[in-house]
Amino acid sequence: MRAQHQALVEHKQLIEAQTANLQMVSQIKDKLLAVIGHDLRTPFANLRNIADMFDADLFLRKRYMH
Repeated sequence: MRAQHQALVEHKQLIEAQTANLQMVSQIKDKLLAVIGHDLRTPFANLRNIADMFDADLFLRKRYMH
């Protein structure tokens, strides 16, 4: 009976350590995704603006005006 109790205590400690580790890894993942999302937002916005300008023929109008 005492051995079973000791085994359960050890398993509980292992589970608690794994839970803490998973929480830390999840926080790191969230920070990484936030940085990646922020760093990619500007280049994608610029590409979208350029594509919108092509759609509106702004580049072609400037070319023929010169």
